[in-house]
Amino acid sequence: MVANTEAVDPPFRLSMLIYDRRCRALTIQAVVFILVMLVAAWLVRNTINNLAIVGRPSVLIFFSDARVTISRNS
Repeated sequence: MVANTEAVDPPFRLSMLIYDRRCRALTIQAVVFILVMLVAAWLVRNTINNLAIVGRPSVLIFFSDARVTISRNS
């Protein structure tokens, strides 16, 4: 008979997310990605709420003309 000499990965435990080098990098990346997405969602929601308070319920203000005349003669 031939003995199986392949290394078997240990079963997953929550402590592996912090102490295992292979899982730690992915854990940190996932947490940072989630935090960045939450901040981006908050910024978009806050911008929409502030525009609604001012009386412009649409974010199309960013694509419209400023309607301000700037003359070169001062």
